Order: sequence, then C-alpha cells, then structure tokens
Amino acid sequence: MSATPSAADAYASTDRTVPTRSRKRASYDRDLVHAILDADYLCHLGFVRDGAPVV
Repeated sequence: MSATPSAADAYASTDRTVPTRSRKRASYDRDLVHAILDADYLCHLGFVRDGAPVV
C-alpha cells in the first residue's frame, strides 16, 4: 500500500469532494490524479460556477 501523500502533494478534501460511497477508493494525491487524467483521451472536467461544482 502506498504512503499517504503529504499536504503539499495532495488536493484538499472538503465536504463536497468526499464521495458518499466507496470513500476508501478516493484519492487526493496530485500525481495519481494527473496520471489518471493523462492515461486516456476522454476526461470529464469539473469546475465551480456560482459556488457549486459543474461537470
């Protein structure tokens, strides 16, 4: 099992970014997130509009 990323190497988790199911599968590690995004041609991008996330 990999080590937990340091605060500088991880995205911050918030009440809105923590999944309600399968929480143990979520990762906030920047390198892992970027590797997943780089691994495929299709990606859904989320952003915040009017204080709420949109994908």
